[in-house]
Amino acid sequence: MKNVIIALFFVAFTSALFAQEAPSEKALYLEIGGSGIAASLNYEHNIWIRNSNAFSLRAGLGYFPMILNTEFSAGTVSAIAGAYFSRKFNSKHALSIGISNAFTSTVARGISDDFNSLRYSQLIVPSIGYRYQSPEKHKVFWGIGYSPLISYDGISVENQLFQFKNHFYLILGLNL
Repeated sequence: MKNVIIALFFVAFTSALFAQEAPSEKALYLEIGGSGIAASLNYEHNIWIRNSNAFSLRAGLGYFPMILNTEFSAGTVSAIAGAYFSRKFNSKHALSIGISNAFTSTVARGISDDFNSLRYSQLIVPSIGYRYQSPEKHKVFWGIGYSPLISYDGISVENQLFQFKNHFYLILGLNL
């Protein structure tokens, strides 16, 4: 009986040690730039994976500090929702395209009475980027890309209703 227990323990230990895990379908990452303007923490979940293609949904929280008229304000907080399509070129290299919608809330003090309030706005953020991401769970990944900010709220300092600003991003994340 003792030998059977030892053999079972050995088989269980070695199979867990040498088994390959299923590819990760979830990721958590920090994005500098991009949809969060300055920085955001994002959760991404692959809902469709076929061959080298994947479709994922993303949710995140972003923050952008503001300095207006030499005073530090509470800044802009954003809630981010998005959808992305990725195409892997081998096991670790991928091209990703997608679109996000960032709902922002800005608490500002400074330049004029118009900015001494709580304001809401919305950003549309298309993106295209590269990721170096292993498919295995618990692996760190990184990526870079271009994501212009399209705003249509009229809250800008220039008081323009529609704005287009070039924006880039860098991500560092972990497969869950």
